[in-house]
Amino acid sequence: MSDGTKPSANAYYKQLPLWPDFEFQNNDIDGRVPVCHVEDWQSFERLIESEHEHLGAGERIYRGQRRFDWQIAATLTREFGGGAIPTDVSRRMLNRFQLAMRGRGTDMNGNDQNEVWAFGQHFGLATPLLDWTESPFVALFFAFAQEDDPAEKANESRAVFTLNRGLIEDLLPDLFFEPALGENARLVNQAGLFTVTPSGDDNLVSAIIDAVIDSGAVDPDDPKQIARYIYKVHIPNQGRLACLSMLRRMNIHHANLFPDPSGASEYCNDWLRREIAEARREEAAKKTLEAKATMSQPVDHGPPLSVVGAPDSVEEIIKALTVEEDGISGTTITEWAGRVAKTYEEFASLDWPLRESGRTEVTVRIRRLMNALGFPELRREAAVSAIVNFYAQEYRAQHGLTEPQAEGGQDA
Repeated sequence: MSDGTKPSANAYYKQLPLWPDFEFQNNDIDGRVPVCHVEDWQSFERLIESEHEHLGAGERIYRGQRRFDWQIAATLTREFGGGAIPTDVSRRMLNRFQLAMRGRGTDMNGNDQNEVWAFGQHFGLATPLLDWTESPFVALFFAFAQEDDPAEKANESRAVFTLNRGLIEDLLPDLFFEPALGENARLVNQAGLFTVTPSGDDNLVSAIIDAVIDSGAVDPDDPKQIARYIYKVHIPNQGRLACLSMLRRMNIHHANLFPDPSGASEYCNDWLRREIAEARREEAAKKTLEAKATMSQPVDHGPPLSVVGAPDSVEEIIKALTVEEDGISGTTITEWAGRVAKTYEEFASLDWPLRESGRTEVTVRIRRLMNALGFPELRREAAVSAIVNFYAQEYRAQHGLTEPQAEGGQDA
């Protein structure tokens, strides 16, 4: 199970500014949309937390896409190379679908045309509608849910687009659509809605940006001003499994987002792939330990399962128990070490290393934190044990304590 693409030194996303800065970069990849990148998928959460601070108020919606070079395009738009949808084709396509639905269970005649499009899209019809979600983390799921195709060219980043619905709706009141008919349980669970790609001369992005510029509210050459309305963030294509694991803890997964047999099937298929991947990692780690035990030439088949030597800090412990494939940046490791220190300071009681109950309390709190942070599951217990031992040794050294005190003994 692929966990992402190792980025090259000249990866496209590395040429982009780091959030919260933006620029117009490559029209063939991003269209006319202002773009930026974040260091890793964990940084996307921090982006969402600071979005209002950097870009101002607004009701934002999001769309996640697997490949970095896919532009925003509805299924019907893609039939025309991502450009505008000819008005006559859109009208004839809709009429044909309404006629084809006669005698097939649902009469589409007399319904609002967007309701007809939404119904048809649910069953695979090419339409001018494009799915969005009010949840940035649902968008993150759709960006990372699917494995890359090895036959494709390298995909070094995944992408999330965002629109400021609150601002754009004032300029294009017919752009957004939320269906009222049934057959949209998926849309409800995904906090979803649609944008309606206009027929005629414009594709969706051009329609939005032209309307924003025509309003006179922005400098058309300033990407940060345009980003208040629409932007795209590139997320390095690493740590995919850890990202999906974090989202599962938020109840964001196929079974919940697709409340039908196909969603249940994909949820189970995903479980199977994770089981196989974890078994392979465990087998690789086992072979590494066996190789060390027999003093053979060490082979790096898997991630480290223990910390060698006496670490000088919690940050050093976390670094020792992570590998590049985890997609955890140095900045994130430093932040995690700070979170661990705060948790320790809050829950470490007097003489805690000398009392079984005190040690248990610290261990449980550190374990819960590492689980919440999404620390790699295979090495999580090793990290917890190493961190608790580090703090215990540090405490004894600071207080001149050597012998453990029996449970129930006098607390100083």
